[in-house]
Amino acid sequence: MYISLKALHAKKPLLILLCILFIYNVMEVLFIYFALNIFKPETVNNQFTDIIIGMLGGMIGFSIIRFSSLNKKTQIRKLNLFTIFLASITYAWLWVGFYQYDYNQEFYNSPGINIGAFVFWVLGAFATIWFSTLIRLSNIWLKWLVIWALYLVCLFAVEYFGFVILSLHESSKANAQPLLFGLIHGTPVLHFVYAFSPFFTISIYKGLQVLLFKAANVEKSQLKKANASKHRDTDLQQITLQSNK
Repeated sequence: MYISLKALHAKKPLLILLCILFIYNVMEVLFIYFALNIFKPETVNNQFTDIIIGMLGGMIGFSIIRFSSLNKKTQIRKLNLFTIFLASITYAWLWVGFYQYDYNQEFYNSPGINIGAFVFWVLGAFATIWFSTLIRLSNIWLKWLVIWALYLVCLFAVEYFGFVILSLHESSKANAQPLLFGLIHGTPVLHFVYAFSPFFTISIYKGLQVLLFKAANVEKSQLKKANASKHRDTDLQQITLQSNK
């Protein structure tokens, strides 16, 4: 949220973020009060926790943007790696949280979001996006085809290892069917997401990349203006002192 506000040239993005979080929590309480059942009831502590976590994310975004210098290739590379990591976590959180994985072996399960599946998807998404940045092909369609083909090969190799070697499979959905070669058991939604995952992960990465780099450029421009203003004020003070002498 902070990065989006910064990219939109918001003058005080942290303050605006705080106001948005506060208004959201107030609206949540009002909806519950009027028994609209849109949100699940939360305690006051949870309301404050939401605001604190939201502001913590804003401060992290502020730190990244403030200390990222687009004039240095090493800093650009670090910012790009962070963008890949952020896109991977975002995609994994959304998908794993939505599907609610539950494996046939309890060792791989955890309460709430399935940590094992989450880590696997973070690593898989990171590898997919990072590899896509290394491919240098002028034909965009050929590039997508290469990425997709290599992804599918790796996907079936990993699924074969998990299903055949470890005897591990997802078991939360009734009547789960394999996608291909007796592998990747799940619902049609799971099959669709698994088959086209590179397109989703890379799209999220591209969107975040545009936001992050735009926000960094806005920050850079604002810092330049602030420094120029300070220099003008300093020069004016020196001129005033000299004239008084």
